[in-house]
Amino acid sequence: MTDDRRLTIGFPRMYNEPGERRAFLPPLMGLLAETGVNVYVETACGAGMGYSDDDYLAQSPRVHIVDEATAYAQDIVVVLRAPEGRYELLRPGAILFSMLHFTTRPERVELLSGLGIEAIALDMVTGDDGRRLVQNLREVARNGLAAAFDALERRWPPFLSHTRPPVSVTILGAGGVGKHAIEWAAKAGDEARNARLMREGLPGIEVVVAEQNLAGNEAYFRHRLALTDILVDATARRDTSRPIFPNAW
Repeated sequence: MTDDRRLTIGFPRMYNEPGERRAFLPPLMGLLAETGVNVYVETACGAGMGYSDDDYLAQSPRVHIVDEATAYAQDIVVVLRAPEGRYELLRPGAILFSMLHFTTRPERVELLSGLGIEAIALDMVTGDDGRRLVQNLREVARNGLAAAFDALERRWPPFLSHTRPPVSVTILGAGGVGKHAIEWAAKAGDEARNARLMREGLPGIEVVVAEQNLAGNEAYFRHRLALTDILVDATARRDTSRPIFPNAW
């Protein structure tokens, strides 16, 4: 096979969050290049983790540093976070590997299908035991609880009052994400914030876990929700059209 007909893989940067640090590391590019593919990495892809473009180029002559459009124009495109607003940069027939969350994003499925993109959701890749192979559940829980407590502190002035009751967090589910959500809820979503609350002698956090076997128990949930400041849905449901309880509760 001539060089210009080799399989190509693109690694675009992620821009969704300020200060984004996550990236695929230079050694991975070297491993892929050893298989004979050409690898196209968007410039400054690893800057947030302290890697320069030269660190990637040093892996192999088959590794190239390119602009965003070129990274998305390859046969296979790999980007951890779903590249919202950039799907049109992929060409029809390209393969996209990303955290696409198809089960809760039907509109995304329709869009990618319409663009002719062969999409593989990394969050749906499982081993023989049914467990996800690509995941960092502790960080998922940490990020979610940090955002929730940030919002609570911004929008609820009594949060910094010594006379308020404990913050009540209700967590639905105690599985892979739920057990880490319990940990971070107890830490107010962030170790630094938790230390500040303790240092200033502010009331702490109450964490209550409700499993799916309580689904449909209206009396319980109406009572529980009336006491809840932060509600975390950490359940895994095969049929996401069936809620744990209706919004009206």
